[in-house]
Formats: sequence, C-alpha cells, structure tokens
Amino acid sequence: MPAENESGFLKHIRGPLIGAAVLLAVDIGVYGSFLFSAVVAPIWFVVAATQANIRRGEWRLSVVRAAIPAVTLALVLGNASFQSHIVQTNAERIIDAAEHYKAANGAYPSTLNALVPQFLDAVPPASALSV
Repeated sequence: MPAENESGFLKHIRGPLIGAAVLLAVDIGVYGSFLFSAVVAPIWFVVAATQANIRRGEWRLSVVRAAIPAVTLALVLGNASFQSHIVQTNAERIIDAAEHYKAANGAYPSTLNALVPQFLDAVPPASALSV
C-alpha cells in the first residue's frame, strides 16, 4: 500500500479505533464488567459490516472496519474470563479459610475480617478490578 494510501487508510479507521478504546474504557473502568461491550460490540459489528458493504470501497478498509468491533468483543470476553478466574480463585481462598476457621473454632466466622491474619493475609477484593 503506498504511503499516501496508508494515511488515508488510518484516517478511515481512526473513528472505529477510538470507539473501541472508549467502549473498553467505559466497560472496564466504569462498569467493571463486560456486559455493556457484549451487547454493543455485536451490534457495532453488524453496522460496520453493513456500512462496508454499502460503501463497497477498498476491500481491505472494509475488512478492517468490520474487524475492529470483533476484536473489541474478543478483548472484552478475554478480560471477562480473566476477571472470572481471579474472582473464582478469591472465592476458593475465602471458602478454604472459613472451613479452617470452623475447624479451629467450631463455627463459621461472623465476618470475613475474623479470618485475618490467622487464616488469610487480607480479605480478597469482591471485584477483580479492585486488586
């Protein structure tokens, strides 16, 4: 692709790239989940693919514009899987500590703070984003 076409190419995908960055920032920074992106990204993909089909410009530009929402959704789902793993691990640590507390004291603790420091170093955060 010649240099002058590259700058034009980047100009045409700048908007979708900024949209992807904003979508990820809002989803991760504000909501702390992937639900917003899981709804928006597929709709965005259909709109981008439809626009690309209507415009029928350069095929590479159309492919990239349609791929940006798909890549955004893949990043969001990957992040959700990672967060789920962290939360699951924290939950298992708390359950294990509570069971050890019960074995030592005959009952479960009334609060999670009762597990610290003997059974847990600290109470794990409830959200993976709070780490």
